[in-house]
Amino acid sequence: MKIPTLVCAFFCLFMTTKLAHASQDLADLQHIGIVIEDLDPDSESVGLTKQFLSDMVLVGLKRDVPKLKIDNESVSSFFYVQITTVTLNNGTACAIDVALERPAMIVGDNGKIFSTVAKVWDKGSLLKGPTSGTASRIRDFINDFVTAFAAQYYKDNP
Repeated sequence: MKIPTLVCAFFCLFMTTKLAHASQDLADLQHIGIVIEDLDPDSESVGLTKQFLSDMVLVGLKRDVPKLKIDNESVSSFFYVQITTVTLNNGTACAIDVALERPAMIVGDNGKIFSTVAKVWDKGSLLKGPTSGTASRIRDFINDFVTAFAAQYYKDNP
């Protein structure tokens, strides 16, 4: 009686472990664009520009995932960056969100198929501190997020 229970427990452990590591959200990703959301005035006041962020993401992706084709012409998957900053009394708080959005199909309750875009990978953080040096701290966070994206990409595309 104990052996079947042990075998079942081992099988369940094996299946749980396999499912926990089988994301595949970035599988077969070959071509992406970069989208930087419009910056608010406080983000610009700490020294950020859309061009600066776009260049930084482009260089990071080219460095960490060189086989991934990156351009904004006729792509359906996007590496998305959104930064919201609030500056008050010589201090700054920033919300940083970095994500990969891919096309997805959703089957409705009536069986009708809808096409949409789904966030399949994301990282985010809140940053607070003195206003000086905020742009470089944001740059460090985004570089870390690009590296985390590259790690997941290589896991899903061995």
